[in-house]
Amino acid sequence: FIAGWWICPDLLLERHDAASRIPLKELLLAKAQEGVVIHVLLYQEVQVAMDLGSYYAMKQLRCHPNIRVLRDPDFQVQSFGFWSHHEKVIVVDFDVAFVGGLDLALGRFDTSEHLLSDPGIDGATHWWPGKDYSNPIIKDFVRVNDARENLIDRDHVPRMPWHDVHCSMLGPVVQDVAAHFIERWNFVCSKRDNSLRTDWCVCCRSRRFKYLPKSILPWMPDPTTPPETLLADGGYSPCSVQVVRSVSSWSAGVPTESSIHTAYCDCIRAAKHFVYIENQFFISGLETDVVILNRVVQALVDRIVVAVAQGQVFRVVVFMPLLPGIEGNVRSKQSLTHLHAVMHWQYATIRTNLMGALAKVTTRPDEYVLFVGLRTYGVMPNGRCVTEQIYIHSKLCIVDDTTVICGSANINDRSMNGDRDSEIAVVVDDSTFTLGTINGRPANQGTLATRLRLQLFQEHLGLDDVSVVADPTSDATWQFLRHRAQANTDLFEQVFRCAPSNKFRSFDCFDSQWHQLDAIYENQRLNPLRALAAWGADNLLAEGDYAAWTDVNGIPIPMEKVNRDDYVVVPDPLFPLLSSDDQGWYYARNFKIFQDMRVHRGTTPRVRKRDKFQHFMADRLLAQVRRRKYVKLSSLPVLNGSFIDTVPVLRDHDDKDSFYAKWRQWGSKKKFKPPPPPASLRSSTEYHELYDARSSHPRGILLPQLPLHQLPPPTTSSRRR
Repeated sequence: FIAGWWICPDLLLERHDAASRIPLKELLLAKAQEGVVIHVLLYQEVQVAMDLGSYYAMKQLRCHPNIRVLRDPDFQVQSFGFWSHHEKVIVVDFDVAFVGGLDLALGRFDTSEHLLSDPGIDGATHWWPGKDYSNPIIKDFVRVNDARENLIDRDHVPRMPWHDVHCSMLGPVVQDVAAHFIERWNFVCSKRDNSLRTDWCVCCRSRRFKYLPKSILPWMPDPTTPPETLLADGGYSPCSVQVVRSVSSWSAGVPTESSIHTAYCDCIRAAKHFVYIENQFFISGLETDVVILNRVVQALVDRIVVAVAQGQVFRVVVFMPLLPGIEGNVRSKQSLTHLHAVMHWQYATIRTNLMGALAKVTTRPDEYVLFVGLRTYGVMPNGRCVTEQIYIHSKLCIVDDTTVICGSANINDRSMNGDRDSEIAVVVDDSTFTLGTINGRPANQGTLATRLRLQLFQEHLGLDDVSVVADPTSDATWQFLRHRAQANTDLFEQVFRCAPSNKFRSFDCFDSQWHQLDAIYENQRLNPLRALAAWGADNLLAEGDYAAWTDVNGIPIPMEKVNRDDYVVVPDPLFPLLSSDDQGWYYARNFKIFQDMRVHRGTTPRVRKRDKFQHFMADRLLAQVRRRKYVKLSSLPVLNGSFIDTVPVLRDHDDKDSFYAKWRQWGSKKKFKPPPPPASLRSSTEYHELYDARSSHPRGILLPQLPLHQLPPPTTSSRRR
């Protein structure tokens, strides 16, 4: 059984050598040919909001009669809202079950090193081939049916490292997970015509299902009773496990169940010493909140209030992403999108709901709660030093080193309320303990929970010796966590001036950073009415259009913060096949063409003359968009005191009619005098020498660092298109 929010059939599961690099679809096909019956339950996305390629995955996986694939829900827009099947479940032979936050999808594979670039295997094969090398904030996933296509520029853009937690289980709990899958599968089948008269419905009349106990379906109020101790096997630890869910009538055909939310609140309120949380989101409300309905933050407040009143030492550590993994530019107020909305609600949860409530009972809330994120740095193939956050996608809670909650549920209403996204998680109570230390006193620490927490601390803090954090609540551990987080934050801000930061209190704080851009792009679309002002930025209204001004990755740029006199138009060698004019504009049918050519740089495909001619005719006759590149004058190579390979550009005060008239004559008159440059560029003499020097060289190739008198004599060249 396989169920997931996003399942990519082209995903490589093993990557250590070329022989083991088998896609998921080929692995499933091989097992199906051996007689294994495979059921795959896909979330059918609303393509208006996102494209997860579920239809493509269904077609690719249905390659054998033993592989049965369903998509659900089969609706687009209904009164339910845009809810999803967010769980990630695998059950193998009723012996092993996997539950957690990791999808079988692109961009999820990572190691504890969290590399920003792709060193490859033996310097050749990519660790992250195609779209697996991703950075969702720079560019979200598109056209996922083509996993081999590059999504971002590997030479310049760092990938976003991925941190996740998944668990594997043996024993009776596997039947509980399997029963949940069977319940969902049969519910989906019941909504299809004649489905119950076929073998697609996994009915319990099969012999191997008739031994499933009837008591596994309802949620048990006490996760610790009745205890079911699993036998230890290798790396497994014996423990008591309870499956909890978020399901309802639309997702599983059952009454609304929010046992994951109940488990979080009960475990937090019952905590004695500390709570450790890792989650992709942190959006929760207090009892008086009528907008946000889940009460995880209320449970934290209630427990800390008790600790303050009784003088107890109680710690809460929350790891969450520094930025939501949503495409957008946090630095620009022109792109106030879902990214900023999620940041607003998370800030409201932390600052207003949690810290605001604690400020009423203590003057030092920071002695009880610590919020941290993860960030790393590296060197790109082009030699540039970069930084990027490590995206925390795990959904984990560890309480008192004895209890672990691991699953697919985020801390928000979508995952916790039960009647929205479908989720699954497990509540694990340790059955074996070792004598340790908590708050300087001897205490029993669970084998599994303690080992998991120390492993995470070792990875996040870069520790060789985990004994310094063995006591989770001591003053030494608490001060070590705070000082390490603050020191790293100060260093990253000093070197990279990265966002988000407490030093940036408004968008104006980012103003001084826009002048650091070495290259910017101007984008326009053709007015369908072809009025007098046929080309303009006001026409950029179609889906997939860039903003009027963007950086190299298509992220909007507030041009009121950039001095255009510091930039000059240059040819762009990334678009050699596109039609261009002498103003530096490159023409195409849509901006996707520009994106495709940019991410494939360095691997220029072989192009036949026929293809080149068809591309040229299509661009000139059917062109709908155009863009041109500006670079900062200070970043251009210098040739005998003159900046090279530039294209004159119109300013607002130029006479457009006169300008275009001159350019139309440039190709036919050898003694044409180029239009005067802006006064801020350079002297007129140097400008004309520049055009004399570049007239014999192809557009887009920088001239060598030679004096002008050593260059070859200019020759007559026709106007390039």
